[in-house]
Amino acid sequence: MASSRKRPPKPDRFEAALRQNLECCLGADWRHSRPTIAIAYSGGADSTLLLHSAAPLASRCEISIVALHINHGLSPFASDWSIHCAEQAKSLGVAFDSQRVLISRAAGESLEAVARDVRYQALFALCLKHQARVLLTAHNANDQAETVLFNLTRGAGIAGIAGIAPARKVREIVLGRPFLGFFAEEIRVELKKRGTRFIEDESNLEHRFRRNALRHRVMPLLREVMPGAIENLGKAAQHASQAQELLDELGRGDLGSLDADERGFALNGFAALSRLRATNALRVWFRQYRVHAPSAASLTEILDQILGAHSTRRLELRYLGDTLIVARNRLVVSEAAATLARTPRTLRWMGEPALDLPDWGGRLVFEPTEDEGIPEDWLRDHALSVRRRQGGERLKLHDKRPSRTLKNLFQEMKIPERQRDQLPLLFADELLVFAAGLGTDVRAQVDRCKTSDALVTLRWEVLGSDATTHDERENRCREISKFF
Repeated sequence: MASSRKRPPKPDRFEAALRQNLECCLGADWRHSRPTIAIAYSGGADSTLLLHSAAPLASRCEISIVALHINHGLSPFASDWSIHCAEQAKSLGVAFDSQRVLISRAAGESLEAVARDVRYQALFALCLKHQARVLLTAHNANDQAETVLFNLTRGAGIAGIAGIAPARKVREIVLGRPFLGFFAEEIRVELKKRGTRFIEDESNLEHRFRRNALRHRVMPLLREVMPGAIENLGKAAQHASQAQELLDELGRGDLGSLDADERGFALNGFAALSRLRATNALRVWFRQYRVHAPSAASLTEILDQILGAHSTRRLELRYLGDTLIVARNRLVVSEAAATLARTPRTLRWMGEPALDLPDWGGRLVFEPTEDEGIPEDWLRDHALSVRRRQGGERLKLHDKRPSRTLKNLFQEMKIPERQRDQLPLLFADELLVFAAGLGTDVRAQVDRCKTSDALVTLRWEVLGSDATTHDERENRCREISKFF
């Protein structure tokens, strides 16, 4: 007699991949910590399936998720997409937040790179607002293959060939990519089977963008000639990732023997390393202790100057606001010079997209928003000033939570002590409005539903010692997203 017991439903493979990635991001006991998970939700096919897979999982595991949508305003349909995404999130019972960003670029800069840079910075700011520990994006196997091929043609190193990492920590946020094992075609078939609507971005068909040209013209031909190209490029990325891990391990070992910390390292042992190992150790040191790692060309120049000055003369050189001093057989970061340069400054904002603060190594960016923000008229009417942290300042980042000292917030965000006094604080009269690296005080913000005034959000953008070049912006973007 046949059993009447029903077989358990076959586990959903997309949800299974999501569970596995969360474990990779947060550890095996990720459910017990009840984290808030953010989903980068554009409304396209990939992010739609990611959100629809995450919603039931979050409900069963009793964790919180929030769908984050960034409106670049580049398409005439951008506002419609924001409405669609909000409605989809609501239908799933998922919290939703969006931000309108302003895309401005200098001559010669890639629109793709600038938009990507701005998008990730906005996503990280929203993650901070919602206290999300993980940001999931829906990059797939096709994206991975394109990234590897794209980086190869640009002459990238091992890190570039490693492509998109399944999980990677960027400061306090862990970036997770659970769908790297699925083809774009699989995702669309699944959405069709479920009858789930998604957005088709018309710009994805424009071949003037390099990524689109690679996707629609090169990859189909490559798959025709080599049917396993996408899978094999993905395997190449895994091999490169393993090689990069070994290089990082070697670099950390070399730095350990050099008594390295965030203030510098000994040069006697450094000069004794082979050229390749010294280059690798210097790259690892920058990546581990400074804000950004230099490009290959900048790294070579810094290495040449350090080795040329070692044991013969004193040398001072600057990189992204740091003063690096070679003296007494040691590379030292001069914090005194950096602190003295960052003097209080009075500002008057008249509606500009950004205010440059070269002595602080960056600029304040003012971005229009359709959500919560600071009224433009209020900012214009107040005397603004940029100051260093003196101690005791407090910031209120959430409506339902008390204000907290900057020291506590910096510790929570794991921002190193040496960087804290280099981050500007924006005051309106005596009210602390914005702290770079932390965010905006909610007491200075107004919800869109309560006003018709124009609103802006604030963002701190780090610049190099010279004007930001296309290559520097691309380098920052790769550091943030590890995507292209």
